[in-house]
Amino acid sequence: MRYRSVEYENRSGQSQTMKFKEKDWVAYEVLLIILSVLAVYTSCLFLPYVDFIKNQRSDTTIFEDYYVEPTDDNVIFPNDKRNLIYIYLESMENTYMDKASGGDFKENYIPRLTKLADENTYFSNTELHGGASVFPNGTSFTMGSLVSQTTGVPFIADVNSNGDMENVKTILPNAVTLEDILAKQGYEQVLLQGSEGTFAGVDRYWREGKSSKLIDYDELVKERVVPEDYYVNWGIEDQKIYNYAREKLLELSDDGAPFALSLFTIDTHFPNGYKCELCEDNFDEQYENVICCADKQVSDFVSWIKEQDFYENTTIVIVGDHLSMKNEFFRDEKYIRTTYNCIINAPVQASRTKNRCFTSADMFPTVLTALGAEVKGDRLGLGTDLYSDTPTLCEELGADKLCEELNKKSDYYYEHFWGNDQL
Repeated sequence: MRYRSVEYENRSGQSQTMKFKEKDWVAYEVLLIILSVLAVYTSCLFLPYVDFIKNQRSDTTIFEDYYVEPTDDNVIFPNDKRNLIYIYLESMENTYMDKASGGDFKENYIPRLTKLADENTYFSNTELHGGASVFPNGTSFTMGSLVSQTTGVPFIADVNSNGDMENVKTILPNAVTLEDILAKQGYEQVLLQGSEGTFAGVDRYWREGKSSKLIDYDELVKERVVPEDYYVNWGIEDQKIYNYAREKLLELSDDGAPFALSLFTIDTHFPNGYKCELCEDNFDEQYENVICCADKQVSDFVSWIKEQDFYENTTIVIVGDHLSMKNEFFRDEKYIRTTYNCIINAPVQASRTKNRCFTSADMFPTVLTALGAEVKGDRLGLGTDLYSDTPTLCEELGADKLCEELNKKSDYYYEHFWGNDQL
């Protein structure tokens, strides 16, 4: 029997010899080739992180140059304050529409949301249906989207090497949020979600107080909306959340104060969505049926709102929180995917709604304008009021430049918005 020898170092640094039978040598060489190919492939996958690390060694002055702090002087509310219903739809994209509407499918999985947008106001990156098409660092996930839409800045955190934020007590404690602004105006506020408050760190961002309340899975169990041992998908399915929201809205509207109800859906979450008893089997894939079901549920909810006495003085905002993470569901890699947006019953008309380049941060001043508030200078945070003609930062700087700057390190960001030693 013929052998080949290979020398190597053991853990103690000593040289040792391994012998291979001649017939096994070919397999050894094939293994080396496979490992080499995998090494090259893996390095290609991680090349983007080289740019990230490089950027983190560079500083940006984008916040010093462009951030606009919300104050009583530049955000002025009318005496007659409008109510707000803010619906964050999990992973809701315009992509789900048919091609004729601006989507990327043969069939329209969200025909009702398409109709709602057509009948009201939506902002698009094209001549057809579209939306936010640029997702800078800190905005492309649930908490990033929530923070961006309600402060005008991304959610960026230097956490420990494990990415653990358990010891972070409050997220961006010094940032002025939409909740802070509405609280000063006497709004009674509720954030409602069927998942636990710890999901995405919402409980550490929402500033609960005398007029603000977070109602999550645990609270809904306490209120006996569901039995104590009830738990599906991420907690409680959207059907029950919409039903509870109807009750809560009637209660809020009876209190006399202006109110703001924010609602997070979850059924359309990656990987396949949750198929509740309302979902029909009109399509082959579960995800398709769940999306279509979500479309019907939010449309029915809006129809119910329109029948209520409080609707006349209420603005409804519907947005997709971020793009879906089920990337294999989308066929055309060249199609530019965008998050859904629609604003209903606002007391103002938009100057330009089509061919806009914008991010989730632009929703911050836009929503305030949709409530009838005056945003002086049309800018707040890093966001621009989309009802105005003022260019967004995305339009002024260019999408690539904006994303490049928000990838860089900013001492101002940590000192001004975090302002403590939490991180």
